[in-house]
Amino acid sequence: MDKISVNPLVSVIVPNYNHARFLDERMESILGQTYQNFEVIILDDVSTDNSREVIEKYRNDPRVSQIVYNDENSGSPFKQWNKGFRLAEGELVWIAESDDSCERTMLERLVNCFGQHPDLSYAFAHSVSVDENGRERFELQRNIRNDLFLDGRTFNHRYLLWGNIVFNASSVLFRKDAAMTVDPEYMNYRGAGDWLFWMEMAEKGSVAYVAQKLNHYRMYGQNTTAKASMSGREDIEDHQVLQKFKSHGYGTPLEWLRIKKKYVCLIRYFNRYEDEAVRQHSLSLWTPGPLVRLLAWGSYQLQK
Repeated sequence: MDKISVNPLVSVIVPNYNHARFLDERMESILGQTYQNFEVIILDDVSTDNSREVIEKYRNDPRVSQIVYNDENSGSPFKQWNKGFRLAEGELVWIAESDDSCERTMLERLVNCFGQHPDLSYAFAHSVSVDENGRERFELQRNIRNDLFLDGRTFNHRYLLWGNIVFNASSVLFRKDAAMTVDPEYMNYRGAGDWLFWMEMAEKGSVAYVAQKLNHYRMYGQNTTAKASMSGREDIEDHQVLQKFKSHGYGTPLEWLRIKKKYVCLIRYFNRYEDEAVRQHSLSLWTPGPLVRLLAWGSYQLQK
């Protein structure tokens, strides 16, 4: 990959769907960044609230380069991501989800990572969960306390194989040229497409993590993550993504046994689905043998 230029242009993509009540906070957290060489691209996916009214307040800001209103709902946040990539003029891209916010220094800290590591594919910041009123709930990435820089495949094996620790796209700054070469399959997902996207992006270079609490990830009852978990769709897509990890050569047989045990335990003994058919289908995807069922039962007993 070519080295990122000094003081690179960042394309800030703001995909929005019915987040009018959070949009002002989101936009002000972008416009108030200490790093100011950016363009803002606002994408609205046929919102039914007063999002358009809020968005239009920013039309005349010179940093807002494009506002695009879809004629039909895309049905996937990842299709909106890809649309933003194609519109972006910057070398670097930041997907600033419309219901999140961040500290004023986040973009500056992440841009600096690209100056320090020429082969960097993406850098992400430590996130904290906030509720719909902006009150902090808990820290994410609690097991990584120090800044991190790793080769992409090492990062995938050590971290992403075990779950998507890049919890929130709003915490990530990444190379546009790398994103444009990712297999577009991630756009077919509703919940786990980001996990697949970050895995394939990591393979295109290295990954950096900034341990400072810079990103505010809004988690509440009506967002996509919560809905995916309740429906069971999330675990079905998790299985599909993990098969991609396997096909890319990650994990030993023992590690795959541990992963299968984890999912069988979650599905069989910690039922979070109202739909029994979804539960049974999710379980069948892991085709658990007697040993896996025994290990999963043991894990469940230890956690009771």
